[in-house]
Amino acid sequence: MTLDAAELFDLIEALGDRRRAVPAGDFNANAPDARRSGINVWWADEEARRQIEDTLGMPFATGPIYIGQTTRTLAHRVLDEHLEGSTRNSTLRWSLTAILMKTSAFADQHPDAHALRRSPALSAWMREHLAVAIFPVEARQLKQAEQAALARYDPPLNQQNAPTSSAELTRLRELVSPCRK
Repeated sequence: MTLDAAELFDLIEALGDRRRAVPAGDFNANAPDARRSGINVWWADEEARRQIEDTLGMPFATGPIYIGQTTRTLAHRVLDEHLEGSTRNSTLRWSLTAILMKTSAFADQHPDAHALRRSPALSAWMREHLAVAIFPVEARQLKQAEQAALARYDPPLNQQNAPTSSAELTRLRELVSPCRK
């Protein structure tokens, strides 16, 4: 079963509403919607946006920086894999590690990219600079919803299925890819 055009439009518009996001440090894994499959949408504060833009060498729209989906619970994906997980299970963490290792303030404090694989420092940075919104979506509708959201917002940290992918982010991720093992 797919979403009809009106349902899909409403969902995609909601995904782009920054006001629905909460600071990552305030994410409530016990919220009813967090117990379902769905879409997670990540936003950056101004300092983080500037770091991402400067590192990638390109400006991007003020929309979400990353959009992902999960057939597991949103609580698991957001908390256990993105905020507390490793670069092996989270492409968001992998991309942020690659970007932050190029910023002098973070790299000076954390010279070993491999140590960032499960780094509390990266988790703390994410909690300080990112916000997340979750949207329950039935598992059978996730692919349709995610593809439409990526086409509409083209988040800079999504490398697969996004209209634009950054060659610089791909290069940086390759430099830190041993930290995914």
